[in-house]
Amino acid sequence: MNKLEVLQNAKQLVAQIRLEKDSLKESARELSAYAEKDGAIPDTLSERLINGLQGITSLQQQFISNYTEIMDSDEIPDELTVMEENLATKKEELTKGGYVRAAAAFMGLETDDASVADLLDSYKAEVRLDEARAMTPEEVTDNYQKYVDFMEALSEDDASLRISYIYRLDEFFPAELLASVIILRNIREGDEEAAEELANKAFAGELDPDYFIYEEDTDGLEE
Repeated sequence: MNKLEVLQNAKQLVAQIRLEKDSLKESARELSAYAEKDGAIPDTLSERLINGLQGITSLQQQFISNYTEIMDSDEIPDELTVMEENLATKKEELTKGGYVRAAAAFMGLETDDASVADLLDSYKAEVRLDEARAMTPEEVTDNYQKYVDFMEALSEDDASLRISYIYRLDEFFPAELLASVIILRNIREGDEEAAEELANKAFAGELDPDYFIYEEDTDGLEE
């Protein structure tokens, strides 16, 4: 499962844990009543309590395993509500992640054709990754889907499949740029590590508003 699927499973586990806790509370109230009147505890009640505790323990172990995998951390908050809040934040990041990384990779595209390079630069300047952190997942999708499609067209080896991307991209990019990607193939991906660093800075809100792109003749991000 990818992390979004693991996250969805974690949400379901939390719901199950809460149901089991509610059931256990009812059994605990019955136990308290028997204890107050010094009565013998029925076997059925004992079984329910034991099974309830075992069930919650098993569900919590699964949930914590999911949580640590999603968060990439062994730190476990004491409250389920805190963990749910952390997972909600992580879900937003994961949902936005593919789009932001595609936009960052677009900004690192390279070409040896000077006229294509100038055209590319004009479109790179429109990406505005510094605004990504404040966007909702829906806004990121609306603004960055074209970069996902552009990068997919660039990496597609099948010429007939590349042509299909024209219909998705022609309203966003000029014919000259699409021809370079789909027919001439004179645009290539740049430094993957630099693109990842750019995306991570966008997620962390560490991009300066005046940032632009990393150039072909540099090893890192332009400061």
